[in-house]
Amino acid sequence: MKEMIKQYKEEVKQLVCHKRYFLTMIIVSILSYGFAITHGTVGIDDTCLDRYYGDSFMLSTGRWGSYLLYKLLNITSFTPFWLDFLTVLVIMATAILISAFIRKNVKKQDIILSTLFSCIYISYPLINEAFIFQPSNLALFLSNLLTILSVIVIYEVITNKLQKKYYIALLPILAISISMYESCCQTFLLGLLICMLLRIFIYQEKEANLLKYFATGIIVLILSIILNYAILYMFYSIGVPNELSGGRTIYWFKVRIK
Repeated sequence: MKEMIKQYKEEVKQLVCHKRYFLTMIIVSILSYGFAITHGTVGIDDTCLDRYYGDSFMLSTGRWGSYLLYKLLNITSFTPFWLDFLTVLVIMATAILISAFIRKNVKKQDIILSTLFSCIYISYPLINEAFIFQPSNLALFLSNLLTILSVIVIYEVITNKLQKKYYIALLPILAISISMYESCCQTFLLGLLICMLLRIFIYQEKEANLLKYFATGIIVLILSIILNYAILYMFYSIGVPNELSGGRTIYWFKVRIK
């Protein structure tokens, strides 16, 4: 594992120190998010930020990771000007991480491929939509970063035949990701399938090994979901209101019109 981390550090260092790559990524980030960062707007959910994070509503509905993150940063009543800038840095870090993975496992030393991917990822329209219209954008993109990191670790553990104890270390990381934004499970599944394609094209992996790889990823995901709910119900047990159960009540036959 130490050798793998060293390799990724070297790939990240080469990307960051490559002037054309890093300058291009900064220019694309400015063109994509510069106006949004320098021109603050009020979204429909921004006016309820004090209810979401000032009170325990976000925690009650299950997003305890997002709630704790915003409490830690003291973002409980309004969206600070630096939040969007910090979110863009997380998006850039995600692009660099995936580019390092591509350089290590697909085509080494190809800065053009890394540059094209990073620019497309950063400027992808659906990412822009989530960035502009959600006050919890930092939690969303940090969740995405941690999820992609989990997928990469699973790939490297299986490829390099590392110890299975690293799967256990992934559980709290992925559980935190799910607790910030549940849709990261889709990112996890997509990343898992992409890595399976890589194993087919690079290693000509057999069907039995592919199924074992996919099953390993699914088991890690399921255990992380269970851990996420275990931590959530721990909060409920100490007095946090349970909005998950309350929101499922159907009142069709409980209200009578006289």
